[in-house]
Amino acid sequence: MFKKMSKICSLIAILFLLSGSMIQAKPQQKPEEPIELLNADYSELRMEKENVILNLNGNVHLRHGQADLYSDRAVWYRSVGLLVFIGNVKVEDPDQSIKAERVTYYQRTRKIV
Repeated sequence: MFKKMSKICSLIAILFLLSGSMIQAKPQQKPEEPIELLNADYSELRMEKENVILNLNGNVHLRHGQADLYSDRAVWYRSVGLLVFIGNVKVEDPDQSIKAERVTYYQRTRKIV
C-alpha cells in the first residue's frame, strides 16, 4: 500500500513539474522610449478634444532613441505618437540617413512614411 501511494505521489509530482514547464511567460514589453525635443525656434501647444498637438517651427530637432529627426517645421500629435515633419526633413540613425520634403513618423513602430 505504501509503495502504491509513493508511486501515485511521484506521478503527481512529475505531472505537476511537466505542466509548469509548458506554461510560457508573457514577454515583458519595454517601456516606450520617449521622443526628446532638442530644439525649435518657436513652439505652440494646442489641446483639441483628447489630443495634445505641438506645432514646432524653425530648426526643429527631435531625438527618438538613436534616431535624430530634423526639419523646418513639425506637427507632433503627442497623444497618438504621430509626427509630421515638413521642409528640409532629415532622419539619421546609425544604419541610414533619409532626406525628404515631408515625412510622417510613427513613434510606436518607428515607421517613416
